[in-house]
Amino acid sequence: SYTNAVRGVMVHMGTPENSDSSLLLDMTPASAGSDWEDWKDFALEVNHTFTDPLSGITIVPLSVGAHEALVSIRFQQLRRRR
Repeated sequence: SYTNAVRGVMVHMGTPENSDSSLLLDMTPASAGSDWEDWKDFALEVNHTFTDPLSGITIVPLSVGAHEALVSIRFQQLRRRR
């Protein structure tokens, strides 16, 4: 069952080139023994943190309800490599 979907938020990624694009991201990679089992816990659960080091974005679900979620999203300015 996909129970962590009700305890967290689903994160999708789209591309500017295709407004209809929507890729579901696995926010708990390598959490199970097989790829199929791993996709059963794709949501980012409350008080768990996802940080993308390439973009500097940090996502933290603060609360999740039946019809809404409160999520902290921070953007960090990245230093340029010389």
